[in-house]
Amino acid sequence: VVGTDTEVIDTVGPPVSEEGAATPRAFIAGFTPTIRTLFFNSSPDVIQADSRTWTDIASWASKRATFEAASMWLEHRPMHERLLLDPHRALALAPAMLGAAVEQSRIAVIGGGGGSLPATLHHCLPKSAIVSVECDPEVAEVAQRFFNFHEDARLELKLQDGVEFMNDAAASQGRGYDIIIVDVASSVSGLGSAEEAETASAGGLQVPPPQFVAPEFLKAGGALKGALTDGGIAAFNVLAKSDEQSLLLEEIGRHFEHVCAFTLGPSSFSIIFASDSPGPSSIDHMQALLVKHLALDMATCNILLRDGAEWKTLPPRTT
Repeated sequence: VVGTDTEVIDTVGPPVSEEGAATPRAFIAGFTPTIRTLFFNSSPDVIQADSRTWTDIASWASKRATFEAASMWLEHRPMHERLLLDPHRALALAPAMLGAAVEQSRIAVIGGGGGSLPATLHHCLPKSAIVSVECDPEVAEVAQRFFNFHEDARLELKLQDGVEFMNDAAASQGRGYDIIIVDVASSVSGLGSAEEAETASAGGLQVPPPQFVAPEFLKAGGALKGALTDGGIAAFNVLAKSDEQSLLLEEIGRHFEHVCAFTLGPSSFSIIFASDSPGPSSIDHMQALLVKHLALDMATCNILLRDGAEWKTLPPRTT
């Protein structure tokens, strides 16, 4: 346990052999792959962040060299090996929807958590500027101490409430964000009423919290649209049963011209993408965008757009 509500758990796998699948012998042979996981004790059934790390089973004295060698190996791995959680992999699809504009995009990740998603976007989009917004200083410290999250000229950490950050961004005179990712955890939430919140444990809407899907947040002139550039993309990580997902999809569709949902197979997670510019109409269309604008190979696309996933597009909103 790292703090009052955060817990980091390492799950150690079998040592990688010298013939380890697709792993460079000089870097990884003899190391133990470890999956580091972040949980909030207030919602212990939801994984907040996952990261791949390594330990040297031969000598703790070489721990630093081991980490550096493993980092060099990970540096050249595709997106799906840098992001282990399916919702994070799906949220990382959003940049491809910008088309050529992704080259120098500005991206805000609301709910930085362990930092895996903003750090991966920072790595995969070398000309983009990423801001990770986290309201809990304890979680931000965990990201830096245990998940190797480090700021630089293109990756910024903001310790601020997500809605407050969005209101400030909407009120500023500067350029907005091309992509805003809402990946905010909540132990119990609903679409706004106490009765709906009480049903969360029975499978209702659990993520995101209600303030991030409220009409005043989504509407024209609200915090979200005010912080987005024209034609910008909002992406929501949603954990809910199917009927609640449908209600939320319809609510977001009242405020954006084009809305689609990527449902992650049999799980209760889905990712909702919203924009006033046309988006992908199918998984095949999304795959073509990934290949063209993120230069991903077909094998990586097939993993990101995995079997059992469903793509649902709302009819364009009529005004």
